[in-house]
Amino acid sequence: MSAPAPVPVQEEPPVSSQGSQGRSPRVTALRLGDGGLGPVAAEQGLRRAKLTDAVASLERRLIEEALRDARGNAAQAARMLGTTERIIRYKAGKLGIDRRAFRS
Repeated sequence: MSAPAPVPVQEEPPVSSQGSQGRSPRVTALRLGDGGLGPVAAEQGLRRAKLTDAVASLERRLIEEALRDARGNAAQAARMLGTTERIIRYKAGKLGIDRRAFRS
């Protein structure tokens, strides 16, 4: 059985330097056929991954991408992801992401 085709996700414009709320335009499709575990399983060399590992991997990628786009600014990254700065700071710490590494 083949995996279903990617489901398109509507893109929003990138966040401007004035801090308008939006999401990163890089997220363009969500593949549903593998339960979202494809990249995690590939990274770990496994056919399946635990849900907690998959969620942590997805959160890490999304937070790192948002911090990279926001040049390490947690408040701007939070707006991009539709969450709060407090949650970004908490999860970055929990996942071992150093926000300072994304500052230019």
